[in-house]
Amino acid sequence: MTSSGSQPAFRRQRSGVVATEFALVCPVLLLMALACADFGRVSHFYETVSNAARVGAETGATQRFSDFTRPLWEQRVRNATLAEMETLPNFNSGDMTYALELAEISNDQHLITVDVSYTFRTIVAWPGLPSDVELRKRVSYRQFR
Repeated sequence: MTSSGSQPAFRRQRSGVVATEFALVCPVLLLMALACADFGRVSHFYETVSNAARVGAETGATQRFSDFTRPLWEQRVRNATLAEMETLPNFNSGDMTYALELAEISNDQHLITVDVSYTFRTIVAWPGLPSDVELRKRVSYRQFR
């Protein structure tokens, strides 16, 4: 038994060990958390790019156009694509490229293809990995109305 004011010898020798272990492990844990957050952001951005291309192609496939109404139709397809992309946090339209292609399948039937790409920027410049990644999705639908 120890006297009332003293600690056992094995406790005195271990003082500060927990703080030292925490100081060594904390940066590694924070780095892993940041990497997970960046990976999650890439997935979210790619899903949004995919959805934007799909929504644009669907909008084009479900609406007919003539030579007279084609500019308005193209604007609707672009607006539908942009509306989906604007759900991204801090969306910058300058980082997005958009292309609409038409291919005639038969008379009055078209294949609508929407190609969307967006530049993703990581939170941290990871060593050995690019900090800017181009996310691209191309979707084609046959016009059915």
